[in-house]
Amino acid sequence: MTSFLVECNVPVATADKLSPLMYKMFPDSKIAKSFACKRTKTTHIIHEMSKDCVQKLSQVIVDNVFGIATDGSNDRGYSNQIYPVVIRYYDPAVSRVLTGLLSLPACDGRSTGENIFKLLDNEVKEHSEWRKCVAFCSDNANVMMGRNKGVAGFVIQEHPDIFVTGCACHLCHLAASKAASEINHVSNIEELLVDVYFYIEKSSNRTKSLMEFQEQCGSDTLRILKHTNTRWLSPAASIDRLLKMWEPLSQFFEQECATSVKTGRKRKLTEKDTSSGNFKSRPERVLHALTDPNTKLYCLFLQAAIPTFNTMNLVLQREEPMIHLVHSKCVTFLTKLLVRFITPDAITKAENLQTLDFHERKLQKSREDIVIGQNARCYMEQCKEQGLMTPKDRSLFFDSVRKYYATAATYITQKFPLNDPVLQNANVVNIQRRTEAKFSDLLYFVHRFPCIMPDDATEDDLQMEFLMYQVDPLPSVDSDMRIDQSWHLLGQLKQLDTTQPKYKVLSHVMLGILVIPHSNADSERIFSTVPKAAFRLQPGRAHFSRVALDQGRAPLTSTVYITRLAGGPNPLSQTGTTTQVELGYLFVALFRHWRYKHFIQLRKWRCQ
Repeated sequence: MTSFLVECNVPVATADKLSPLMYKMFPDSKIAKSFACKRTKTTHIIHEMSKDCVQKLSQVIVDNVFGIATDGSNDRGYSNQIYPVVIRYYDPAVSRVLTGLLSLPACDGRSTGENIFKLLDNEVKEHSEWRKCVAFCSDNANVMMGRNKGVAGFVIQEHPDIFVTGCACHLCHLAASKAASEINHVSNIEELLVDVYFYIEKSSNRTKSLMEFQEQCGSDTLRILKHTNTRWLSPAASIDRLLKMWEPLSQFFEQECATSVKTGRKRKLTEKDTSSGNFKSRPERVLHALTDPNTKLYCLFLQAAIPTFNTMNLVLQREEPMIHLVHSKCVTFLTKLLVRFITPDAITKAENLQTLDFHERKLQKSREDIVIGQNARCYMEQCKEQGLMTPKDRSLFFDSVRKYYATAATYITQKFPLNDPVLQNANVVNIQRRTEAKFSDLLYFVHRFPCIMPDDATEDDLQMEFLMYQVDPLPSVDSDMRIDQSWHLLGQLKQLDTTQPKYKVLSHVMLGILVIPHSNADSERIFSTVPKAAFRLQPGRAHFSRVALDQGRAPLTSTVYITRLAGGPNPLSQTGTTTQVELGYLFVALFRHWRYKHFIQLRKWRCQ
């Protein structure tokens, strides 16, 4: 019953009603009559189950190498920040690389690099040791990645050979944001998206009025999507929706400007207003943007350009191990961006793409060849024929497009780990390219991370297995199969003359390499599941009463199911050898319990 409440995101206070319900549903059952598990017992059961899950996760990482990642919560109004300690490890029981939430420690003092490192240090030393940690991953903030006073600097002091990496997903998003800034100063698309959303979605009357205009235009009844610059994939979807609703939105805001909601008087935009940009209200600002053909042209260009960034970001967000593909994906990402505005001759003749001067006009394509998207080019030609766009506007547009691409390419070459030896050598794990791999690439990891080698194995054993692996006829491996599962299957192959595993040492080393995280998306998934600490306290609820809160009797609140966060079996599934609640459920429940108490302390402090 406790597992059911936690998984289904049901308040634990519901347990107070379940026991009497059992009596009424099964009056003839002795088991139902003896069932007694209300909120107090349920709370203690959750605490004990969490301890059991932590112990099982700790036992796995004691004997295996692991990677560690963390990220700070962005709760406002609370003195303590939460830093989930996420462990990436290989679990032989399920033959996969898993991500587990080890703990949710809070930083009591200032969130400095040293204080955050102390949280990680305590968790690592309590459950394992630093020499078995092969990688540390976090976002790209200075407090995390700073080599002097950041968390990365203290981690390197503790373990000099550890692989420290920022989040490639954040880098990809920042590259797109930096590039978009070259367009926003000409036509601020981001401001337009925000204005449209908050003007319409915050009013039910305006929403209904927009629906009427959509019906008149014969378009689908769609809602405005909220654009948030902190969401990696937000711009593309928001711009697509804006373009689909362009005509209904134009008519809607034209009506809004014609009739002032506040004064009830009509007000029309004068030529002086539009030329000077003197807009007194949000509807006027939005209408001016929607009626300007340049705004739609830039939106159509972004609609064609942003998917390149989103495709890369989606690859880096995968849960399966991707460390062996990160370098090749980054190079391909840069190349796909360059072919849009750099001449083929310049790309093919460059020994290293990173040395190109992307802002050099001699290396860039002409207006006719630069990629802006066919929809944007057709719309530009249409505006040219109708006289809606001047030559100066077209010249400014292509200059902005060139700066957009050049800024993104420059940021990628400066910030992306294109020259990192770990990522370059990690391609040795790729089974599809085994004949191209070199033993020196594999030896790099063995020398840098001695913990990935079995204690009873030598480098000579590893080399012989690697050489045989390159030439042996291997069973067909499904290209859609996860790379960790593929190496698990190879590790199960037997020698013909003996019953010994054929690639015992090699598979062990390869799986150790796959533990290295390729992004910090796992920590971000936790924060997308764990709500902020602002609890929805509803007056009149008995279990949210002031007395219950002050006495610490407030119920633990369960959370949304976190898929495979601890790598254990589903607690409600009949498969599996044990009944185990995912570690994510339990820690979030405990996290909320801690937040309840902190909420009361903060409320008392504000009342003083």
